[in-house]
Amino acid sequence: MSMLLLILMICLFSGIMVWENCIFPFVPYVAGTVISAMALGSFGFAAAIFSNSVIVGYLASIGYFLLNSLGNVSEDSIFYLFSMGKGNYSTKIWLFGLSLLVIAVVFIYERRKRY
Repeated sequence: MSMLLLILMICLFSGIMVWENCIFPFVPYVAGTVISAMALGSFGFAAAIFSNSVIVGYLASIGYFLLNSLGNVSEDSIFYLFSMGKGNYSTKIWLFGLSLLVIAVVFIYERRKRY
């Protein structure tokens, strides 16, 4: 449900930008933005579950964003969030796969922890 809401909000905002005569490649930018948000959310989600603290989850997401924006993550790395600005869309595919993997690992961890 949260993924659908995320996609809806990003599409709505991008649609308003197009409606107000902004010119940009709609589908690649929306997909890349959704994947970046999903990466930030999934890493924060994993940190929150593994530490049993929501605050740690928020701090992990903020830390990951800051590491990327301050230049500590190489532009050639598959963990780089801002690859669309350099014209590299293949990094987003890696980020999408890693996000799905992290979410799957967290769900498996939670399921095994429960029993």
